Amino acid sequence: MLFEQRSVTVVPEDLWRKARGGGPTPTGLTITPENAMNSTTVFQAIRFLSFMVASLPLITYQKSGEDRQRATKHPLYYLLHDQPNDEMTSFDLISLLASHVFGRGNGLAEIVFNSSGQIESLWPLRVDRVGLVRNTNHDLRYVVTLPEKFGSEPRVLRPEQVWHLRGLTKEGLWGLSVLSMHRNAVALAQATEQYGSAYFGNGAEPGVVLKHPGTLDDDVHDRITESWEQAHQGLNQAHRAAILEEGMSIEKIGFNPQDSQFLDTRKFQVIEIARMFGIPPHLLFELSNATFTNIEHQSLEFLIYHLRPWLVNFEQQIKRSLLLERERKAGYYSEFLVDAIERGDLTTRFTAYATGFGNGIFTINDVLRKENANTIGKMGDRRFVPMNMAVLGDDGMPIPSLNQPKTPPTSARNEEPEEALESRNQDFKPLFLDAAERILKRETNELNNVLKRFEGRSDKLNAWLDEFYKRDYPEFMQLVIKPLIRARLITDEQADSLILSYCARRGDEFRRLMDGTIQTMSSIADETIANQLAGESHE
Repeated sequence: MLFEQRSVTVVPEDLWRKARGGGPTPTGLTITPENAMNSTTVFQAIRFLSFMVASLPLITYQKSGEDRQRATKHPLYYLLHDQPNDEMTSFDLISLLASHVFGRGNGLAEIVFNSSGQIESLWPLRVDRVGLVRNTNHDLRYVVTLPEKFGSEPRVLRPEQVWHLRGLTKEGLWGLSVLSMHRNAVALAQATEQYGSAYFGNGAEPGVVLKHPGTLDDDVHDRITESWEQAHQGLNQAHRAAILEEGMSIEKIGFNPQDSQFLDTRKFQVIEIARMFGIPPHLLFELSNATFTNIEHQSLEFLIYHLRPWLVNFEQQIKRSLLLERERKAGYYSEFLVDAIERGDLTTRFTAYATGFGNGIFTINDVLRKENANTIGKMGDRRFVPMNMAVLGDDGMPIPSLNQPKTPPTSARNEEPEEALESRNQDFKPLFLDAAERILKRETNELNNVLKRFEGRSDKLNAWLDEFYKRDYPEFMQLVIKPLIRARLITDEQADSLILSYCARRGDEFRRLMDGTIQTMSSIADETIANQLAGESHE
């Protein structure tokens, strides 16, 4: 029941009351979680962390043995990945809860169930309106204080009705507020900012004393003070000439900002607040000690040593609060995708892909998915490994029985069952057709150009044809179609021989058709090239 009679014993107030208010500081400023956000550094730190977490896709999976798949049909998938309620997106909710956790130590959302007991929606709760209590049976309850327009009776929620994200705790129940615990650091940042505002508001000059040799009555004193402030207060009045009367003189008091290290203090407070939130200073735009060589490493350290623990914290709270025990046993869990922020530059990524693909870690389709590109069908899901690797024994020497070539002899390949052969041919056929289309397009363009260039000069044309079909054309075919031919379990030398033989036939065929037109040559279908090469590589 949401509304119930209760007799509560409040968990020690300092466990959760600090989220509602702040306290005075030596600067004279009172810092609360609300007004702490007036500091540009605090605001940027919380915004950066919460937006960073919310920008990561939150995926619900189901594990099956050693593999896993996205549980797109589970109700939690849509709530966490797309829309948790009718008024918010997933980014809205996660960023809001994360900002509460990073600033106040706790993020709370009410879990609403439908009639069948499944989670229907998630609604955020204001941390400063929630109290943590125990009833007479010592059961934990969340007491939500509603605004007056909704009634004065608090709502009581059971733990299973609340998704509670928490930071560092003393008792394991309520997270400690970073802004409350370190309000002195925030107050100093705000004090220096206010001092700077007052400094420029008063003409960008420290305080001065106007000295008079005699005694001034009240009217004269007020008149001089008023005229001085009107003439010199504010940025627009700075550096104006001062006219003194009756033997008065000026004496400056205090120190200028450089003497009091004003700017250094402001810079240090940025670093201090960055330390509070565990953020590298350069991510808060404090770049005085940043270089091109260390920023990348600092960003990686931020991901590994600071952001990742928060992500694990949130993931485990999702599993504890939003999944039933039977769902947890069935292998359901949620996880943030960090691939986007782990991606390096283009060279680094493709070097890693090449290493992973060459060692059987990635398939072609795995790489394409990581680059947000379309996959190439079932052939793209096959893994490839080097053929020159050996299995080592305990003594560090190769084991002969395990390192024998596994490629069957030609006679054995020819005995391959007809059904398996047909299936394999169908897998390769789309790839052969695509490669053949590119080969034919290249050949057609080259022949069109050369016929125009050497029209009526058969000697020049024949010399060009010899060069093209013996060198350029085979090199291009090796690049485009040789990997597919090699995948048909033939040797590298056999693949080269097959390509050279095919190119020679194409050259001879073109010479026989030279009296015709280039369209006659182009009319040879892509499938002809594909079938010739695919069939010969099989034979």
